[in-house]
Amino acid sequence: MGAVLWGIGKTIGIVILVLLLLVLAVLLLILLVPIRYRATGSFDGSVCGNVRVTWLLHLISFCLFWDGEMKMSLRILGFWLLGKEKKKKSGQKCRRRRRREPAEDREAARTEPGRSVPDESRDSPEKPGSDERAEPSAEAGENVPQDASVRWLKKQPEQVEDTVRPDGSAADGKKTEQAAARRAPTLAGKGLRKILSVLWKLGEKIAKVIDGIRSLPARIRKAFQTVRTRLQNVFAKLRDAEHKKDKILEFLKDEENRGMLLLLKRQIFVLIRHILPRKTRGRIRFGFDDPGKTGQVLMAVSPFYGFYGRSLELIPVFDGQALEGNVSLKGRIRIGTLVVIAIRVWMNRSFRILVKRLRGT
Repeated sequence: MGAVLWGIGKTIGIVILVLLLLVLAVLLLILLVPIRYRATGSFDGSVCGNVRVTWLLHLISFCLFWDGEMKMSLRILGFWLLGKEKKKKSGQKCRRRRRREPAEDREAARTEPGRSVPDESRDSPEKPGSDERAEPSAEAGENVPQDASVRWLKKQPEQVEDTVRPDGSAADGKKTEQAAARRAPTLAGKGLRKILSVLWKLGEKIAKVIDGIRSLPARIRKAFQTVRTRLQNVFAKLRDAEHKKDKILEFLKDEENRGMLLLLKRQIFVLIRHILPRKTRGRIRFGFDDPGKTGQVLMAVSPFYGFYGRSLELIPVFDGQALEGNVSLKGRIRIGTLVVIAIRVWMNRSFRILVKRLRGT
């Protein structure tokens, strides 16, 4: 019985140890394997470039492209989460278009003049009675103008009755006089309605002006109150700023706080040095219409030659206007280094006290 329990406990311990080793290995991978980034860009009338970020032998890869429009792609463990689906859909659309092209070509060949297309009607035998149907159509073609005139008269009987009498004489003008007499009162009524509407709108505007004059004292009082409250807020903020200034000066005079600020300064420089790219290559060709401006720009950047001289090449152009170039850079960010910097800062007692004060305020 004891041997069985010993075996079970041994197996459980081995499993737990393996799981702990796996967790430790994953933590070491996350902390020690750097995140690598690479960026390239060029400018020659239009801007184009791409940024690629990878981790752990491209198991996680993110790409950002810019060539007039922005495109993104994300791949994790070989599976595309962004960017690849759109390519597949575009490929399916292209295949569908290719399938439709032969059918469209056949339809175009049928409709295009000058091409001989097999017609099924030529091979089919003539149906009986086709000649008999053709003869009446030819006869009907001779009477087309007469039929058209008759149809026009049927569609517009009112016009014909108004213009022509049965005996062929001209229509009487009494109807027109009666219509003019009917329209006269309607025109007078429309004019009266327009005048009344104009007077109504004018009365509404006058009422609005009177209401505005009545509410003017209340508006003035409200404006003075808003100005007063804003001035009070400004003075309160100035008093708070003066109080905070005294606290900051008192904080900086303390020797422990000075040490904390020196530590923060050092760690910030370490962080910037770690994040900046390791390799940089570039070439920029620039120039202005005025050679003097080109010389001024070159003189302004010359003091920083020690920072960019090995990686960036500047080519001035004094005989014309030009702006083109290309830049490429590589770098890496290790999460373990960021964690070490954060631990160093947090272990400082003065920094923890400062954080507690800020949270309390």
